Amino acid sequence: MNWRGGGVSPIVMSASAELNRDPLDCGRESSRVSLDASDVHESRYASLFENSHDLILSVRPDGAFEFVNPAWLRTLGYDQAALSDLNLFSVIHPEERDHCLTCFAQVLAGEALHEMQTALIAQDGRRVDVEGSVVPYVQAGQIVAVQGVFRDVSERRRVEASLQKSETWLRAVVEHSTDVIFVLDRDGKIRFASASVAHTLGYQPDELDDLDLLALVHPDDRFQLIQIAELCGLEAGSSMGVECRIQHPDGHWVYLESTLTNLYDQPALQGLLVIAHDITSRKQMQAALEESEERLRSLLASSPDVIYLLDLLSGKTIFINRDTVLGYPRAEVHTFGHILAAAHPDDRVAVEAFWFSLMDRADDHVETLELRLETRQKTWQWTQMRGTVSTRDETDRPREVLITLTDITDRRRIEEELAAYRSRLESLVEERTGQLNRARERVESVLNSSADAIILATPEGRVQQTNPQFNVAFACEIDAYFGRHLAALLHPDSVPALEAALDAVLEHHERQHLEVLAARRDGTAFYADLGLSAVAPSRGAAANGIVCIVRDITQRKQAEAELIKALERERELGELKSRFVSMASHEFRTPLATILASADTLRTYRTRMTPEAIEHRFDKIAAEVQHMTALIEQVLLVGRAEAGRVEFHPETVDVVAFCTELLDHLGRNERAASSAERHILAFQAAGEWVQVRADTRLLRQIVSNLVSNAIKYSPAGSQIDIRLDCTRPESFTLEVQDHGIGIPDADQAHLFEPFHRAANVGTIPGTGLGMNIIRHSVELHGGTITFTSAENAGSTFTVTLPNAVSSDNQVDDPKEQPNDESSGH
Repeated sequence: MNWRGGGVSPIVMSASAELNRDPLDCGRESSRVSLDASDVHESRYASLFENSHDLILSVRPDGAFEFVNPAWLRTLGYDQAALSDLNLFSVIHPEERDHCLTCFAQVLAGEALHEMQTALIAQDGRRVDVEGSVVPYVQAGQIVAVQGVFRDVSERRRVEASLQKSETWLRAVVEHSTDVIFVLDRDGKIRFASASVAHTLGYQPDELDDLDLLALVHPDDRFQLIQIAELCGLEAGSSMGVECRIQHPDGHWVYLESTLTNLYDQPALQGLLVIAHDITSRKQMQAALEESEERLRSLLASSPDVIYLLDLLSGKTIFINRDTVLGYPRAEVHTFGHILAAAHPDDRVAVEAFWFSLMDRADDHVETLELRLETRQKTWQWTQMRGTVSTRDETDRPREVLITLTDITDRRRIEEELAAYRSRLESLVEERTGQLNRARERVESVLNSSADAIILATPEGRVQQTNPQFNVAFACEIDAYFGRHLAALLHPDSVPALEAALDAVLEHHERQHLEVLAARRDGTAFYADLGLSAVAPSRGAAANGIVCIVRDITQRKQAEAELIKALERERELGELKSRFVSMASHEFRTPLATILASADTLRTYRTRMTPEAIEHRFDKIAAEVQHMTALIEQVLLVGRAEAGRVEFHPETVDVVAFCTELLDHLGRNERAASSAERHILAFQAAGEWVQVRADTRLLRQIVSNLVSNAIKYSPAGSQIDIRLDCTRPESFTLEVQDHGIGIPDADQAHLFEPFHRAANVGTIPGTGLGMNIIRHSVELHGGTITFTSAENAGSTFTVTLPNAVSSDNQVDDPKEQPNDESSGH
């Protein structure tokens, strides 16, 4: 029991005091009031005593009841007769009894206790919580009774306990919830933040007190949040959801899925309740999924294959990645029947078998078929069709099928060409093999005169007998290999094939032919055609020997290699022809058009033209004719070089003076151009060994083509660096460097092929012959040419030629020669 200070209604206390007043005191007051007035007051207090809802009682110092009011009897369930068997301490709850005895002693000592809280026991045994005041009743200076006024607070205690439990539960839920909980006032300021803000948003709850929530919201999300908050604030108890981003202290954004609830009318909160859940991971996963879907969509869109998904129930195409299929627009390719209808008549049975096999398989098997499909242009396209069941219904029946169509027309064409070529080779081989077989059959009776090496071996493969040609073929003496295994006749790489062939001969009596690399006794090797057959006494009997016939096919192998090389050369010549036709049609068209235009102008307007204009037209015709003549000369030079008919005529030449004069000639057009368009030819020469033996005609081709290309493929106004190194007596080096468009990596391997031009030259004129001419000119000198280049970073070509001065034309030491000022030194 807990005692706390307080007071009781003065009316109740007055009534109690009046009811217990000593009769002598009433007599003393008779002089002031009449007897009738006293009776009226006593009656009034008695009525209040009887009708009060408070529990009023008076007990003697020993705890016996003097009186209780009806409210006390009603509350505890006792009647008046039961009071004679009770005292105060018999109705005190056992848990409060010891403390109540102490308090009772305090009252008997003259102390009044206010706001006293204790518990009583009702007649039915239930606990009744009460609170009130207890005071001593003094008469003649002595305490003769203890009087108390109490009120039943059992229901209030139960409500308070329930509220306290509910508050404790809710506080635990809020404190341990992973969701972020805010309470905002009408200005959007944070009045409460749950502890979860520390884990989710990185803030301590006290850091957010009175902070405007919008200050943390992403600028792009603020307007939406304000709108939702305003709409939610229009109706009490309404809730609305919103997604927004809150900035973490480290700067990154946290996605929150929030629910706003209007609790402005709730006295305990009087605010806007915000419950938010962290969905950052979900958003990141969603973004990653969208990115993955976009990547897949992009891959499907860029795929050269036709990919479509077919719904078997409706027979319609759910998805297709191409706008056209076989020349048909997407809208017309809507059922699998279209593919059946487009199949070649000879392939339709295979298509139906493909389809039924795909439907019958219970797993995710991929069915593949190659067939011909008719395009909208009425041509046949070889196609590889792959299909798999992608979706099944609840009964495991196919529902959707994924079909992929790959154009393999080029592959089939190549396969057919290879098959034809293989057939030709096989025909040659079969024809040759047939000749060998016929020859062997003719000379079986005269083995000693056979041109082939013939060996009789045991079933284990050991040599028993050989013919004379064997000794010639393997460069050995008679019986040199007697008793040795046939594997001793072959190169180690061919032994596994021999062992497999021997097994086949012994087990199945099948003749075996294989091409092997045989080894002579002197260590040299040769290609051989090896024929193996079993020797059996009768049909079906076990073999008792093996006949091995060895024929040298080295020449045939060489012929086959030469044939393959000739076919490759023929293919290269075809490509060269195509390049020449392309170049000729492009390079000859422009000068011919200029010549024709000038001739037409002269024919039509000659009588009205001045002599200077006529001369200008003739000069233009002559210039274009010279240009075409130069082109033809280049083509003829390349043709002679490819045929090996270009002669090399070296002579002694001052290479510095030669280059200086040639560069001066090449630079005339540059000096005639404006300063903005003029290229700068920077020539440097170093070294003393300037007298060299070279073919000046070929050397001119090397220098002029390298410098002309550098000018042609470099921006106007840029510098071309030409460096000549004559510091070594055995060779000299010419290096030409530009800062132009460079050579793409893909074109560098084909740079010296005739008529080949890089992919980045655009509209820059050229024949594609210059680098080929340079290569041949360098090779005729016995020199080398190398280059380094990067696209849009320029190129550097380095030519190294031997200083081929013969002994009978040896020049003197350059140190003793006078300097030639015109040579560029």
